[in-house]
Amino acid sequence: MPIIHVRIDDRLIHGQIAAAWARVLNVQRISVISNTAATNKPQQELLKMSAPPGVAVDVLSINDAASKILANSYDKERVMLIVDSPKSLYELVRQGVRIGEANLGNLGGGKPGSKKLT
Repeated sequence: MPIIHVRIDDRLIHGQIAAAWARVLNVQRISVISNTAATNKPQQELLKMSAPPGVAVDVLSINDAASKILANSYDKERVMLIVDSPKSLYELVRQGVRIGEANLGNLGGGKPGSKKLT
């Protein structure tokens, strides 16, 4: 199974991902899926530097991620997907990516229109 974990987290790669999730899941690659990050070169570099040593990082738009996943490009790796929002995950699924379940992380509470859940 190439995609071993899916997480929705607007912080993308951060300490909890690098120190806990990636290590516990023994991931070889983290694929960050965010249309915003995919067009921001400085953010891409920061995300790559935030990953644990030995873990590759992709920063992809939703369309590029869907194409890559549907082409079975991750078949030989243990991959964790980090999606920036439920809306982005919905769009991946709408494009044909099969997701069994997703772990819900931080979604930047306090933004206008947001509702705090604990």
